[in-house]
Amino acid sequence: MLNDQNRPPKRLIVPVQPSLSASQPPSMAALPDLRGLLLVALVAAWLAGILLASLAALPLWPLLVLSGAAGLLAVLMRRFGRPAPLARWLTLSLLLLACLALGAARLTLASPVGDAAAVSVFIGRGPVVIRGEIGAEPALRERSTLLEVDASSLSLDDGHTWRDVHGSVAVIALGANGPYAPEYGDSVELQGELEPVVGAPAAAPISGASSSTEAAQPPHAVTAPAGIFAAMTFPRLRILERGGGNPALAWLFRLRQRLAQAISQSLPEPEASLLIGILLGLKTSVLRSQYALYQQSGTVHLIVTSGFKVTVLSGLLAAFATRLLGRRWAIVPLLAGICAYVVLSGAGPAAIRAGIMGALLVIAPRAGRSYNLYTSLAFAALLMSAWSPYVLWDVGFQLSLLGTLGIVLITPFLAAWLGRFLGRVPAGRMSASLLAVTLAAQLATLPIQVINFGQLSLVAPFTNLLAVPLLGILLVMGALIGLPGLVVPIVGAAVGWLGWPLLWLVYQIIAQSAALPFSSLSVGPLDIQMAWLYEIGLGMVIAWLLTRPKTTRPIEKPFLTRAQQGHRRRVQARWRLAAAAFLIAAASVTTLATLPDGRLHITWLDVGPGGQAMLIQTPAGHTVLLDGGDHPAALEEALGQRLPFWQRTIDLALLTNPRDGHLLGLLDALGHYHINQAADAGMLHPSAAYASWRAQLAQRGIPYRQIRQGATIQIEPGVILQALSPGPVLSEDEPDEDANALILRLTSPGLRVLFLGETTETTLGALMTNGAGLRADVAQIALPANAAPAGQPVLAELLLIAQPTLLVVTPTSASTRSTGPPAPAPPGAIRTLSVATTGALALAADRSRWWFES
Repeated sequence: MLNDQNRPPKRLIVPVQPSLSASQPPSMAALPDLRGLLLVALVAAWLAGILLASLAALPLWPLLVLSGAAGLLAVLMRRFGRPAPLARWLTLSLLLLACLALGAARLTLASPVGDAAAVSVFIGRGPVVIRGEIGAEPALRERSTLLEVDASSLSLDDGHTWRDVHGSVAVIALGANGPYAPEYGDSVELQGELEPVVGAPAAAPISGASSSTEAAQPPHAVTAPAGIFAAMTFPRLRILERGGGNPALAWLFRLRQRLAQAISQSLPEPEASLLIGILLGLKTSVLRSQYALYQQSGTVHLIVTSGFKVTVLSGLLAAFATRLLGRRWAIVPLLAGICAYVVLSGAGPAAIRAGIMGALLVIAPRAGRSYNLYTSLAFAALLMSAWSPYVLWDVGFQLSLLGTLGIVLITPFLAAWLGRFLGRVPAGRMSASLLAVTLAAQLATLPIQVINFGQLSLVAPFTNLLAVPLLGILLVMGALIGLPGLVVPIVGAAVGWLGWPLLWLVYQIIAQSAALPFSSLSVGPLDIQMAWLYEIGLGMVIAWLLTRPKTTRPIEKPFLTRAQQGHRRRVQARWRLAAAAFLIAAASVTTLATLPDGRLHITWLDVGPGGQAMLIQTPAGHTVLLDGGDHPAALEEALGQRLPFWQRTIDLALLTNPRDGHLLGLLDALGHYHINQAADAGMLHPSAAYASWRAQLAQRGIPYRQIRQGATIQIEPGVILQALSPGPVLSEDEPDEDANALILRLTSPGLRVLFLGETTETTLGALMTNGAGLRADVAQIALPANAAPAGQPVLAELLLIAQPTLLVVTPTSASTRSTGPPAPAPPGAIRTLSVATTGALALAADRSRWWFES
């Protein structure tokens, strides 16, 4: 008997299509080998039937009769036919015809064409009132929310009479997340006009009216998930009842938002949004604003759900469940965990496809069956298209399906070809495999990327070569930050401190790759026929590669002895230990470098043209945020750049003006930072945004203080904020927001700053007569774009009293970014700088002087 040392090495042979033997009969040699792939062929026919029905309206009952007849003939042919090649071919053809007819019948049954109760019939019929239930998790945008409302009744006469309808409506609603925002399961009432959806399949009607109505489609029709044909843009929305829908789904959706919030409170931006996208597939406002980076670098797949993520997380869950419950009972929590992760990651078509295949991967070995990727992919496509045939028009489903097929079919050939060039380089075979996977997915999905995104990344293979190997670690890191952060936030923050260097590295790889010259190629519109020709041609090339003899050479893989396996495990453990030590050292060094330096720092943040935000960092390390602008993503990025990565606390959040240009960013900051205290001057007639601000402060238990003229806030010894306006009683003589805006004066040993904010000339005039101290080194005011401070008489008079040496001009809520020269200097040769033209402006001061920071 041979021992391990004397055993000859085993060889791993890549299977190839055997060449035809001369001894085989010609008839038998021509037969297709469909063992294990029969389901693939039948599902392909089913999908082809759906596509065929989308090209022309087909009657339902003839399709069902044709399918039944073909299936019955196939059964009879199988039962009584002779086992000849012709009989086998005929049986297969009848089965394919039956599936083709069934697929066409399924789309015909789902199509709203000819259905008088379909909600899409009322497109172009004027104002309507719709009642229904929100059937999916709201998709948050920066200033709006996409809702999927399952309609149940509709009225054409302003609610006097109602009729039953069915179908979903895509609704673009104003506002974002908050205590008054609609949620999954809420019963709502919509008032507005129905519009067509962009990109609806040909089998779906744009309108139930005449062709003249179809020709009068509104130019602002919105996009929506596949299977939705009617939309409403900014309708009047009223919540009738809270808390409907499936309780389990509602709980998982809330858990998803809480996990995202736990991560965002443990990490700065943009690293927090990157990890949220990797773990949950949730697109935050920061991630949406930077989506172009991921497209140009070819890394969009990192921030959406994929089969790789499901495999990694199910593997971790399987190891834990098997150790805890044993192999026999581990399947129950494992399947439950996969289903939960699919919902947590958004329950999109790509997530559902990955979840179905992951579940089959778990079930197959326990049922005594081998796992076949082709049949599992076909089964997933069958289930999803049977539930909703319009999923075939979903971009995520198309990319997921074709990308998976491309990776499986094309990767071996590309890996073998690249291995010839990189095989002798250290880690060359691993690099060749990673490059091959990326290139295979990109080749398979090329037409879809061009049609839907208009961009083709040229650096994707090399970017993924650096980023993809770290994906598994980032998934585990996201779970370790989010789950403990739900219960003990300090634990999630501690893990976030250790994981931030790795996230920073991955983000820099993506950002720097996208910044390279010619990182992506902008492609014009691609005709759908050219896309079909490309995919057909690619399929023919793959078929030729699979059927030609000796497509790949045998790959020698020596057998590893137990000693060698132990040595490999020890080497891997050392690498993991070294990586952990690196992360700890990097986090420690970065933390020490960002500790308070004993100076006062004031930064006017560049948060876009619609508002203002200011950050104050005191010598002892306290942080004050004045206003937040109206672009939450811009504020999150600006704070991520200015605050240390480990700092997730803001000591004081001050709202100087309740306009959206000051408030929306602060509302978003409540979910990303721990706010110790909040303050404002109040509002006589609260707007919806201000009511949401006060409600969220109360909901989160944040201490709130209302400050008026004469109040002071001591941030720390020597650093004080004084309220100069408004008076004890809010004025109703002028617009509430500006007349009652909060005016502050900061005093510290080396710097005095007057924050005039966005106010009125009447308020400035009253400020000069109330006897308050106005002397300041720096003054700040919000003015419209290109407005000259010298053209504001009251402001010029106030500046003569305050005698600042620097005037900082920030945008007003209604202004637009200035592209012209800076405004003329005010009287007294005061230096004027505009944030709209210079970008973020930072000052620093010690006990004796102040200066500009680079």
